[in-house]
Amino acid sequence: LHDTFKADDVRLLLRGAGEHLTLPDWVSVVSELPEWRRELAGQAVSCGGEENRTWARELGTPLEGDTSWAIALLGEPDDLTRPSGVLALGSRDAKRFAPGMSTDFLVQLGRMVGGLLHPFPEPAAED
Repeated sequence: LHDTFKADDVRLLLRGAGEHLTLPDWVSVVSELPEWRRELAGQAVSCGGEENRTWARELGTPLEGDTSWAIALLGEPDDLTRPSGVLALGSRDAKRFAPGMSTDFLVQLGRMVGGLLHPFPEPAAED
């Protein structure tokens, strides 16, 4: 992700139980995703803007100053009410991830990573 997107920082926030796992410092596991992820549910990806910088700080980025961020929900675009997590790509270039840029590839990446995290549908509740 660093190379493909020329990202200076990558953050991954996963919903689930991972306390027993040893994960790199750029990956965090939480029981519930932040409330702001609801703002992404309509488009699945957000690029640029002060709001994204604020969200990235909450994810623990070491990048400071006038940065730019692409933030994608992990999971199926048809049902982003319960995403698997959030992927954030950051750049020291304030114009790298700009509002209005094409996000098709990032949407597909979010679907793919979300699918890898949950390869099988959850079983239906028994009657």
